[in-house]
Amino acid sequence: MKPSNVLRIGEAAIYLPTIAATELYYLFEKKGCLECWNRLDSEMSKASGFTYCPFNEKVLKLFRLTKAKEIHDKIIISKVKALKADALITKDVDLMRLKEANILWP
Repeated sequence: MKPSNVLRIGEAAIYLPTIAATELYYLFEKKGCLECWNRLDSEMSKASGFTYCPFNEKVLKLFRLTKAKEIHDKIIISKVKALKADALITKDVDLMRLKEANILWP
């Protein structure tokens, strides 16, 4: 079930798995740009159609339903399945190759 505070008629809902947010933070930290992370996090928290999605038991139970091999990919694909999301926005070639989610990339 999608959180009721996120969905609005005629708007998209964007869910960011906490594992993906952690990877973003790590990359910003590694590049010495935590200010960039702080700005991104601040803007995301203001967006009405945005929410972080935690790793939880429901996602864990879906692990066996994905062909993904890497733990981060397993979490992301399992989260897509748990949310019954319409699409996944990614440029990750490994996730695209799985063909387990409708992939969007502009």
